[in-house]
Amino acid sequence: ANDDVPAFGAADHAFHRAVAEAANNPYLAVIISAVRELQSDAVSLIVRLAGSLPVAAEHHRRIAEAIADGRADDAAAEMATHVRYSVDAAREILSRPPAEREWLVRIGS
Repeated sequence: ANDDVPAFGAADHAFHRAVAEAANNPYLAVIISAVRELQSDAVSLIVRLAGSLPVAAEHHRRIAEAIADGRADDAAAEMATHVRYSVDAAREILSRPPAEREWLVRIGS
């Protein structure tokens, strides 16, 4: 995980799509696709928080490892940790003054 936000965004999208497809559940794939579309703006801000890229990359690594090892319960627990982290990061950003949030958007453009 480095600080290449566009590359991370593309990899993040691909990772979550692959997890949904691996579940072999067409409803889950549709739901994840819809949620990812709705949260795309939030994700673009979250990845600008200091340290968030390596944390997310480590979450992804643990989720993928659990899936590859056939440990569904561990994969679900790791995904729950990842989602909680993302929600907390979004709350952190949204709690900031509007000017600071706008600055994050500008540096990401």
